Amino acid sequence: MGRNDGIMYDKTDTIIDSHVHVYPDELALKTYQKLSEVGGNVEDSVIGNLKALNEMMSRLNINKVIVQHIATKPESVDDVMDFALSIKNDKILAFAPLHPFEENIFSRIGAVKKQGFLGIKLHPYFQRFGMDDRALYPFFEAAESAELPVLIHAGKDHMYYDINASDPEDIAKVQKDFPSLKIIAAHMGGMLMSSEAQKHIIGSRIYIDTALSYKLIPKRVFSQMIKDHDPDRILFASDFPWSDPQKEINNIKSLDISDDLKQKIFCKNAVKLYDI
Repeated sequence: MGRNDGIMYDKTDTIIDSHVHVYPDELALKTYQKLSEVGGNVEDSVIGNLKALNEMMSRLNINKVIVQHIATKPESVDDVMDFALSIKNDKILAFAPLHPFEENIFSRIGAVKKQGFLGIKLHPYFQRFGMDDRALYPFFEAAESAELPVLIHAGKDHMYYDINASDPEDIAKVQKDFPSLKIIAAHMGGMLMSSEAQKHIIGSRIYIDTALSYKLIPKRVFSQMIKDHDPDRILFASDFPWSDPQKEINNIKSLDISDDLKQKIFCKNAVKLYDI
């Protein structure tokens, strides 16, 4: 599928899931068990290895997925990068698993585009920083210069619920300071922080994805957030394996919005943003 503004879409049948996770077999099981132990919501979740991802894509006829790999420490980047490259193909695309505080982060940023990565994923909780940390600014400047989108886990996290490392207001400040940087605030701009997301993210030029929406956001609130945001800056996402993509798809399809907007959310916006 190439970028083509005149491409014909059959209703909402073409789907790009812009936010999934996949892990090596042993790590997939450990991650599932750990989330269960800390009280994370694993209803409708599965053990997220490559086999499960491929089966899900085939069963739901999802055309492409974008894996949001995470390197929790600077010294783990190489291993995660090797895994990301080993599974990447024309249907399984990926964001680069960089850590903003790597010593060689600037050369890394220059290289990931050549390796076919679509952007960079940040997870403040797992990578242990706050979005209000000015030490991140050289990283954002480099990503902006390289024209690489940055997807940020926005809002709270089930495993670190008492910490607020990724407040929607702080993400909005980064966008203000780096106006050309393409920021995607995951989880509708703020996991478990919908009110804050509505105040600081919704209606702004920040992209949002719909990951975990059916699980975490009341339908009325979700519908209003979709209607209030820029229709060209909403990306369909499931957060597989932590949510059931079929239920996430049905959640979008059931909204009282136009078929054109549904097509944008499911596919067109990702095609345009990532030139895929």
